[in-house]
Amino acid sequence: MRFHNVLFTDNGNFVEINDISYLDGSTIKINDILPPSILRKGSVNFVGYFLVEEDNNDLSGIRRYLNISERRGKYLKLSYCDDISNTVREIHGDYVDLVSKYVGLRRVISSFNDLILENDINNNFSYWLEKTVENVPLDVRELIAQRITKFVNLYLIKIYEGIYKRNIDLLKRFESEIAFKILEAQLLQKTY
Repeated sequence: MRFHNVLFTDNGNFVEINDISYLDGSTIKINDILPPSILRKGSVNFVGYFLVEEDNNDLSGIRRYLNISERRGKYLKLSYCDDISNTVREIHGDYVDLVSKYVGLRRVISSFNDLILENDINNNFSYWLEKTVENVPLDVRELIAQRITKFVNLYLIKIYEGIYKRNIDLLKRFESEIAFKILEAQLLQKTY
């Protein structure tokens, strides 16, 4: 899994940021030395595109409107507020990393949302799970199926029913952002 971060100014200049750290759930610190075209004196707002590329090459991402909260010689501290609730990150666990590695978290979320749309999860879940893990190596297929089951149960309870109050249209619309925030939790755990 690889994370990519691109910062845009209001006049269209952009730079890829490699060295960032999360100070908390709504503040990042850029440790890269940014070019002068990005750091003009009047610049206080940026748009950041934060992407994660999973091992299966699926991309998920989020757009963030960033405000400079502190400017020092070699670093920039930026705050943001996402449209997606930070409580989405609560379902992250070691099972998420395994699902991402062998199947792809974005792929699981998308296909599970489609299963929810069918309104027949009880009758079709076993078939859906079997189809989801069909390309996983045999020696870990059962383990990955268990991890996917654990993930989708939490997803169903905490995100579909809890945060989104069974609004599948919103859930489908924000699949990429939800997948990104769940995977981003791994970076936040290293921070605090």
